[in-house]
Amino acid sequence: MNHQLVSLSSGETPEWLKSALRPLDEFPVGVNEGDFPPLSMEEFRHAYATFDAVLSGRREAPYLDLIQDSKTGDAVRLEDTLFNRAWIAAGMEFTDEAKRVSFYWRVEQVIGLAVAPEYAAYRNRQAGSMHIALVSAIARVPGSYRTPPADLRAALDKLFRRNLAIMTPGDAGQTH
Repeated sequence: MNHQLVSLSSGETPEWLKSALRPLDEFPVGVNEGDFPPLSMEEFRHAYATFDAVLSGRREAPYLDLIQDSKTGDAVRLEDTLFNRAWIAAGMEFTDEAKRVSFYWRVEQVIGLAVAPEYAAYRNRQAGSMHIALVSAIARVPGSYRTPPADLRAALDKLFRRNLAIMTPGDAGQTH
């Protein structure tokens, strides 16, 4: 793979990243406090497809050697790995900082809950797919860095079951 390196320590800062490198007190309300906005299912799916494509080597992505930590605002050196390139490429899909950070939080915190055994019937690991009700719940579940894992799990399950009831009446109450 031919990598295009982008350095923030030497040279021009890419346009898409300029707004993300502002001090935390200039971010939209809620971002630096960790209250993440919901994403549309299409926003989430598009960014996650980008993440997956770069991670699997089907798409190239730029590399940044310096990023801004979303919690502290500090500049952090980033190792050049395929995962980090995928992470950056997925974030580049968002022009809104709040949505970018929301996507990252959902990948870090929520997807791990969605691969629990109780959702196995709603995932196809070989195809890399999930039921639309589960994807929608991942994209929209409310939460923050302060949300206890048990509360996040309960909120995800409640939203998933509600989505499932709307999309497939009679299936939402079944245990799979």
